Amino acid sequence: MKIQKPSMSLSHLAKERLLEYIESEKYKFNDKLPSEAQIQEMLGVSRSTVREALALLEQEGIVRKIQGKGTFLARTPVKIEDGLEELRSTTDTIRAFGYVPGTRGYKVRRGNADTDMQQKLNLNKDEKVLTFERIRTANDLVAAYCIDTFAEKIFKGKIPEPGFQGSMFEYLEQELDIHIEYAVAEIMPASFEGAMREKLGLPEDTFFLLLKQIHYDRQGQPVIYSMDYYNSSIFKFIVNRKRHLR
Repeated sequence: MKIQKPSMSLSHLAKERLLEYIESEKYKFNDKLPSEAQIQEMLGVSRSTVREALALLEQEGIVRKIQGKGTFLARTPVKIEDGLEELRSTTDTIRAFGYVPGTRGYKVRRGNADTDMQQKLNLNKDEKVLTFERIRTANDLVAAYCIDTFAEKIFKGKIPEPGFQGSMFEYLEQELDIHIEYAVAEIMPASFEGAMREKLGLPEDTFFLLLKQIHYDRQGQPVIYSMDYYNSSIFKFIVNRKRHLR
């Protein structure tokens, strides 16, 4: 379990290892965690790194420190480990793991499609687009920041109301009879700084997995261009790869 050659900050990586330990040992609410010295030995890092990792967990409300008594589990961490082979909405993914999905910061912007967007959504240069911004939560914790762009014409005036909480896939199917069949995704690491990080209310060294996707309907027409930033403290994506034997 010791940390070697980290690709992110030591404190953030130590936090992730502690979350894995809490999960593997099946800690419950109010259980006492090992001491800082024990965690230091377990992870093979400095005492200051352990304290920084515990401070990150405390910021997220996962642990609480009681002076003179130790560190205790304040709530069970939210963890979602999902495969990328099956296309489903963020809402459905959160539900599938037994968590309650929610939405904060819902915004809709109307604007012109730039050249890149025209190509991705197969639009004429004068066509308008609608961009939806939402912070998606799992059990009230920030799980993802989602930016979805559509050609305005597909809504036919039926734009989701302010405070919309549900799945965009479900809305398209139920209200517009548009069924998303597949998506082409590009995956990359990402992080936020300044005002955006403050808006999300997450620690400074929170990392995200960005999925840039074009979603297609049953006729093979592009419908959604999405940029979904998934909180790596909550989401882990698994890809099953198979070797092609000749």
